[in-house]
Amino acid sequence: MSEIDRVLNNCIECGLCLAECDFLQKYCTSPKEIVLNYKEHGYSDALNIPYSCNICSLCKLRCPEGLDIGKMAIEMRQEMVEKGIGPLKQHSTITEAQKFYVSDEFKVTIPASDKTVNLFFPGCSLSAYSPELVKNTYEYLKKKLPGTGIMMGCCGGPAYLTGDKKYYTHISDDLAFEVKNLGVKQFIVACPFCYGLLKQHQPDLNPVSLYEVLNKIGVPVNNSQDKTFNIHDPCTARYEPEIQSSVRNIIEMTGNNVLEIKHNKEESHCCGMGGMVYVVDEELGKLKTKRTLDESDETIITYCATCRETLQGQGGHVVHLLDLLFNPYPLDASKSPPKTAEDSKNNMKSLKNHFFC
Repeated sequence: MSEIDRVLNNCIECGLCLAECDFLQKYCTSPKEIVLNYKEHGYSDALNIPYSCNICSLCKLRCPEGLDIGKMAIEMRQEMVEKGIGPLKQHSTITEAQKFYVSDEFKVTIPASDKTVNLFFPGCSLSAYSPELVKNTYEYLKKKLPGTGIMMGCCGGPAYLTGDKKYYTHISDDLAFEVKNLGVKQFIVACPFCYGLLKQHQPDLNPVSLYEVLNKIGVPVNNSQDKTFNIHDPCTARYEPEIQSSVRNIIEMTGNNVLEIKHNKEESHCCGMGGMVYVVDEELGKLKTKRTLDESDETIITYCATCRETLQGQGGHVVHLLDLLFNPYPLDASKSPPKTAEDSKNNMKSLKNHFFC
């Protein structure tokens, strides 16, 4: 049964999912109402509604029936694409960016000099945020794990989130084919979102989080500030306790401290960018961003580059976990504004040139 029908048949309209969901609060009195309206007229008068969910799955955690409104929204988006309605015109920058991510301007695989045992996959958002962090992380992995190569490219996340199932499957299958051809035993993934998609749709690749790997092999000694950080756990790591604990161990390894916020680990709020909501309803995205910022009294540390850029863009002071390990001046990152689309693209091109030339 589709999640759309599960919501229709099983939602008891208790309201528990609405309490912390700005999307549901704005558009309905219960998820069942969204499904009934969708089945009646497909939101022909409000096409943005299926695209306004953060796909963060906090609703599933709250729901006594285990219903996942994010999964429901993805199914709606996929049906809209099949009917030629989606993606929406607001998604044009995302669809163009997806084409770039899988083009020869960015995509390249560099096998290890000998047999490739491990393959590092930094993903798009980290590459766009900081080419230097990607380079330094890769050099460290090669030092600690001989037989490590690197793959620049995209997991297909933008296509997945806009509902273009056919294009997403094509990208994901191409990636899997290349990894399997190298005979890789461990596919080391930096981005929590990429990790979640690969774990769900390409489990044969044996994806493993970069942060679990770093927790096992140890981290480089950087300039510890004896700093206390609030942690923002990406919503895509909601059900990944091993990743969450690895991140906290790594911070402590560097001599810094952790002060948990109210909504952490599996209770974490989305940064606001989940589901690409900002492009269809910026104000709705900002409401979710504000929830995390309002709970944070210290500099925020996160392990998702998209979360870092989103929270920083709304006035937060945010560093990426890899800044703590591989940036000589990690706290300066908390003052760095988010990258523009042009800066992001140039960063990714420069990274490709660094590895390919």
